[in-house]
Amino acid sequence: MIPQLQTRLRTTPATPPPAQLGFRRILGEVTRLHLALAAVALIALGTTGCGGNNITPADAPVVQDDGGAPQQDAAVTSDGGLLVADFVAQGCERLEEWSVDGGSPDADGGIPSGTVCLGHAPLTLNFIPVASENVESYVWTFGEPNETPLREPTPTHTFVLPGSFDVTLTVGGPAGTLSVKHVPPFVQVLANPTGWPCDQAEQCEGGLQCACPHAESGDPACPAAFGGRGLCTRGCSGDADCGTDSACIDVNLAAPSPWREPLCLATCASTTVCPTGLACRDLPAKQSPSTWVSACFPEFLGDVGVPCLDADGAAEWWTCVGGVCLELGSFGYCSAACEGECPEGSACARVGGAGGHSVCLASCDSIACTDDPLLGCEAPDPTGKLGFEIVDSTPTPGATYCAPRRCTGPADCEGLRCTLLDGASFCQPNP
Repeated sequence: MIPQLQTRLRTTPATPPPAQLGFRRILGEVTRLHLALAAVALIALGTTGCGGNNITPADAPVVQDDGGAPQQDAAVTSDGGLLVADFVAQGCERLEEWSVDGGSPDADGGIPSGTVCLGHAPLTLNFIPVASENVESYVWTFGEPNETPLREPTPTHTFVLPGSFDVTLTVGGPAGTLSVKHVPPFVQVLANPTGWPCDQAEQCEGGLQCACPHAESGDPACPAAFGGRGLCTRGCSGDADCGTDSACIDVNLAAPSPWREPLCLATCASTTVCPTGLACRDLPAKQSPSTWVSACFPEFLGDVGVPCLDADGAAEWWTCVGGVCLELGSFGYCSAACEGECPEGSACARVGGAGGHSVCLASCDSIACTDDPLLGCEAPDPTGKLGFEIVDSTPTPGATYCAPRRCTGPADCEGLRCTLLDGASFCQPNP
């Protein structure tokens, strides 16, 4: 939540003579009419952008600008016309309401209040004016240091770093100008928590680094791996190093890439809770090699069952999330060492062809195993050199796993050899 805002200094003008009071009442009624029309316009605009939220500044408090007269959102020009401006912002992740000093009435008896647009860095917003027809010019500023005002009706602006930002629209008409300024800051850009994408460390919450940032790393695998972005994270040796809603994930895999180390990542129950560009995936926990944790991570590493042999048939184990590439079948597939627990869609098995080590075999319910003529959906059977058995768990009755295909003759192997290996026959490549 946004911290409670402190009351800003406000200058209350001296009581005007009766004629001015009458004029102000008339102007106020016209302004309220415009704001009602603006509300109708907002509905017509619909919603776009992240979250599809629209924000109306109609209830923004009147504030002092360098000691001058209070800014208003309507003015009467010298020819008697009404110059009115308002705008909406599209692309906020969420909205929060605020009130000054707990809602104390101001000099006019109203309670200064409004809406704040919130989102994580970088936050890109589209600004759309809702103004009277006689507006001839637009000038926008977004509260950024050393910014150049934008002189266009519908600008798009990206807030790169976390912070609070005022947004000011100044419109010019035939015989006057009008400025609309939002206080407190109209835009609140939040620092990214553990496991969220980033472009630089300044976008991350305190104590986090931007692992594998495209702009700073010379590792050629970074752009392909993370889509040109990094992750807000830190190295870890266990979950205690990572805090709440995060876990220490072992993506070390003994590879030379600088980002490949145990990292703190955001835990998840489904992809819908992960930031854009990340998916909720089963990943090996650092704290215990046999434990798998669901965490938000890019899609570039292969899950159990994803092919991992290169064009020459060599195993690319570093492309697998579990760090193991089984040289089974025509294309091999990603796996992981196990002590009983494997990610969903696989089971821990001892395969003769894998040197007797326990590895995760993909379930035929999770991958299309029959696309490979050397693999088949096989029931556990340790007979033969390429046989396997499920270890440290009771297999589901009738369950089959993607394993070397058993055969009784070449017809079972789509024209390949059916070879006897230590008491059982399996499909093998032709010489």
